[in-house]
Amino acid sequence: MRDSYYADKLDLIKWGTLVARTRQLKMKRIIQVAYYGESGPPTIRSANANGSEISFPEEVWTLMRNISNIELLNGKCGPLIVEVWKEPFSHDERVEYTKRLCERLKAQSKEPKLVFLDPDIGFNPEKGYNGGHVRVSEVGQIWSVLHKSDVLALFQHRYPNAKWQDVRREQFRQAVGHDIELKSYCGEGDYGNAIMFLAQKR
Repeated sequence: MRDSYYADKLDLIKWGTLVARTRQLKMKRIIQVAYYGESGPPTIRSANANGSEISFPEEVWTLMRNISNIELLNGKCGPLIVEVWKEPFSHDERVEYTKRLCERLKAQSKEPKLVFLDPDIGFNPEKGYNGGHVRVSEVGQIWSVLHKSDVLALFQHRYPNAKWQDVRREQFRQAVGHDIELKSYCGEGDYGNAIMFLAQKR
């Protein structure tokens, strides 16, 4: 997840689903594992002949494109607390990243919580390369360290495959086990380009 992606229309589906589910399950905590990637404000140039650049106001970027701003929900959704874990992520160091993440999750209290994995695209692509993904094996590692009654969630973006939801749903099942009840949610119309998978540890 990058700051430049924050607060787009899919974030409404993402966070609407997460908050609604934690309310249904009477949970008090969401941990967003951001798989954080650096990004910065766009360049603005004059449309006149000289094309001179103007400095983008940091205040505007921080207000409108900062993934930590979702923590502003704290205090507005009853007892729910949202935490954004923004440790920088890179493809070359993904093994170490997953190891550190698992150690941190194991150290958390056993009070039921929702752990939300939020890489740029979801599972790794079938073709080409994109470091902003998570592997089935990594989701399995994370699942293995969660406490009883914890919920694991993953946000998956659409990709060019007519059966993309079924393919990714099966990958999530491979990670958490086929005997675990799986929930999935998506928006409609313009909001239908992604799906959220959730599973609760028994």
